[in-house]
Amino acid sequence: MRRFFAITLAGLVAGHAAAQDDLAALTRKARELEDRGQTDAAVKLFAQAVNRPDSPAVGDILDRYCSMLLRTGRYADAVPVAERLLKIRLAAAGGDGIQAAGARNQLALAYKLSGRVREAISLYEQTLAVFQRNKDVANSPATATVMHNLAAAYATAGRVADAERLYQAGLDLAGRAPNGDKFLPQGWHNLGTFYADEGRYAEAAALLRKALAAKEKDLGPKDPNVAVTLINLAGVLLTNGDAVEAEHLLNRALEILKATDNETHPYAIIARNMLAEAYRGRGRPAEAEKLARATLKQLEDKLGTADNVKSGVEIAGCLVRVASALKDQVKYQDAEAAARRAVALREKYLEPGHSDTVATWTLLAGILRASGRLDEAEMLYRKAKSATDSRFGKAHPKAAEAARDLAVCLTEKGDFAVAEALLADARRALAGDKKADPFASRRLDHATAELYRETGRLDEAEPLYYASVKAAVEKFGPAHPLTTSWAYDACLFLIAKSRNEEAHKLVTAVLAGREKTLGKNHPATIATLELLSEVKEQLGGHAQAEAVVREALHRAGDTDPMV
Repeated sequence: MRRFFAITLAGLVAGHAAAQDDLAALTRKARELEDRGQTDAAVKLFAQAVNRPDSPAVGDILDRYCSMLLRTGRYADAVPVAERLLKIRLAAAGGDGIQAAGARNQLALAYKLSGRVREAISLYEQTLAVFQRNKDVANSPATATVMHNLAAAYATAGRVADAERLYQAGLDLAGRAPNGDKFLPQGWHNLGTFYADEGRYAEAAALLRKALAAKEKDLGPKDPNVAVTLINLAGVLLTNGDAVEAEHLLNRALEILKATDNETHPYAIIARNMLAEAYRGRGRPAEAEKLARATLKQLEDKLGTADNVKSGVEIAGCLVRVASALKDQVKYQDAEAAARRAVALREKYLEPGHSDTVATWTLLAGILRASGRLDEAEMLYRKAKSATDSRFGKAHPKAAEAARDLAVCLTEKGDFAVAEALLADARRALAGDKKADPFASRRLDHATAELYRETGRLDEAEPLYYASVKAAVEKFGPAHPLTTSWAYDACLFLIAKSRNEEAHKLVTAVLAGREKTLGKNHPATIATLELLSEVKEQLGGHAQAEAVVREALHRAGDTDPMV
């Protein structure tokens, strides 16, 4: 690894030679411990090494020490180290020195990761101003990098327009700068990830594919940086419903990380969690649970009793996947326990209203709603909506999604007027954003159709059911869990309209899809058998209906013929 400390400490008098040797030995030993992964011991030695008067040499050690603290998730501990480093750099070179700007950038990162985003933004802005005033670096990839650092902080603070403008400005600068082509792949990656966070999945996927192709060309197909972009692209595909390609990309990323001795790297943990999500997306929740639990155990064994932001957030990510897989298997009690652990960790370690925390509230709300605890679910959905509105504004696609989730819950509670108003708000938000994911409107169509069915407005519901199910078939295929879920609801609509022949045809297709994707004994498959028996009864096939009921009971493991 790169050495940050020179044995000769300029400026010390000869009488300090012994102290100089001691400092060098401490620093060298700390680096060795860090390289072996013994970070606790390295922290103690670094702390001992910098326990002396400020000097440029001590500043070099502080730089290395701060970087290690940030990498290992000790963000709060990194802040005073970075503050002292900046003080030393300013004393040595003044406010416009590049070294001071680098220290300012380091402190900004520590502030951002500690949740002190406003302070981080101020420092990033100062750093950018220094770089732009310096003729040697003003038009270099280094300045583009600072722009993207500031853009990420703006995004965290909810300043979405400022973030996008600066991401694009950094790319424009790199496009005309000498050696700027070296920055562009990572720049495309950064902007693509930002678009993904904003729900602009088509733009995100296009940029991440562009970044992936460039990284593969520049670095080779088996570089760890390629794996990072593979993982981010897979995340976009998963969100957009393409679990098949996502699974392929994640397996490829994990192979790269394994080949480069990075199997325990945080990105490997993320990849395995996302692979569990891909299994869920393909209707394999038991496999998803097994993988998510194994990943969680591996992470907990690695981290031990570590209590810091990085470890807490990583464990929460695993718990979210475990909870989601359990929810899919109708194991609501265990799912709730895992989701509540994830909520507690994210609320503890992330800034208030962080998008990951909001997503975990929504997951827990979904578990509670599925288990019939609608009042508790409503409280969490409202909490998620309030945080989303505060961060993005009510006209944002994410606000539309939060409004839809709450409306679905209120529809089930029978609070139809409020639910309909929320759905109307969501539709206006999507209509006002030309870059919103088109499928988001189909999700809204389905939620609205369900509201209309519950309120007896069946003629208004019909075109919405048709549009949403058709879109799901085209996007995911007829056997995808989302497609069969929406088609099942459309069956209920057809039964309500007494169109039993059509209902029989559709519920038979739903059953085939669920048997293929979820398995014959999955609770959703058994529920479909029960609905099929009801339709057969309506069509006059009593004996056939009874046979289907017995099959459902058999699959459910119930052998009592009186049930």
